[in-house]
Amino acid sequence: MKKKLFSVILTLSLAMSMMSAGTFAASEQNDIQDVEQLKAVLSGDLTEAEQAQIIERTDDAVVNELLMEKLDEAVAVLDERENYADMKVLPDGSGYDIQSYDLGDGCILTVELRDAAENTLGSMPAVSPMATTTQPDEWKEYGNRYFTAKASVTISSVTASMSLIHRYLLSADGIEAKKGEADVDWPKKGGTYSKSTPQISDRYAKTVGTSDVNIDCTYSFTWKSSNGTTNNAKYNLNTSVGYVAINKTAKKIKVRHSWNLTKVS
Repeated sequence: MKKKLFSVILTLSLAMSMMSAGTFAASEQNDIQDVEQLKAVLSGDLTEAEQAQIIERTDDAVVNELLMEKLDEAVAVLDERENYADMKVLPDGSGYDIQSYDLGDGCILTVELRDAAENTLGSMPAVSPMATTTQPDEWKEYGNRYFTAKASVTISSVTASMSLIHRYLLSADGIEAKKGEADVDWPKKGGTYSKSTPQISDRYAKTVGTSDVNIDCTYSFTWKSSNGTTNNAKYNLNTSVGYVAINKTAKKIKVRHSWNLTKVS
């Protein structure tokens, strides 16, 4: 009954939207040809399956156009908050945090952060019920570590994501940035994406309280809007590990992780 009602509502919503715009569907497979039509349909209280059905009936260019619009909104949302990483400490000593933001129109921004020793296995974990909340400043033992920041914008099953792994070394000399590893993904047809080689802008942090190491990467997206116009956008993801304090007896350094996502063009 619910499935039949959803189909009726979807059909009526599309019909009303097209009539008001003075347009008609080009085909049954691509009923939604306009971003405003897509927003109107996605604004309802829908299940994941219903959202997926809508995306399947939407022109790829329309999905890409809305996704990139929401990616710009995600940058604005993140710009309004402090981007220090308040990660929870997991039983294995690694830190992890995940946050979600509702961007409206069925779109979600997800931010995942993780810091761990190089010998810690596994990718982004689920937060353990045994995890404890920590502050931005954390004591870490000497050795090789990695800090990962990932930002994703999702419409149903379609996701544009950018991530950067910041590998660094803690020692009696302070902090050294070793290298960065980046990844970018966008599975929808009709769009292309790429990433630059991560750059180390500050390789060494040797002054307690005032220095940090930084790595950043630029991500590029190209897509066609529903009107046929080719569009380009570039974003930069920066990760930083700050040198807060050192305990040479215990062989530990207190670090502060931070990150930020900006639009370049």
